Amino acid sequence: MQPPIDFSSLIQVTLPKLAGKNIGEIITTLLPYIFRIVSFILLFLLVLGGYEILTSQGDPKKVASGNQRILYAVIGFIIMLTSFLLVRTIGRILNIKQIIGIFG
Repeated sequence: MQPPIDFSSLIQVTLPKLAGKNIGEIITTLLPYIFRIVSFILLFLLVLGGYEILTSQGDPKKVASGNQRILYAVIGFIIMLTSFLLVRTIGRILNIKQIIGIFG
């Protein structure tokens, strides 16, 4: 019989410490995680929409549903990315240090 595997030494995930920080510091800390999560959601929805199109067997409703899912995923990602870039650009133009600190 094999000894049990100690997974605690293999996987060490540390979450950022948010206690005692203001809202800007919290957002700055969480933004990279939010973008990763949104990117994985985009990838999942693109694959799901593509799978729906591939398995539609020519059914126009399923093809339209897959196309719609892909379109909405891309539109959502573009809105998120545009809002990020817009706020960052405005912060740099107006030299607002709090925004520059949040969005890099």
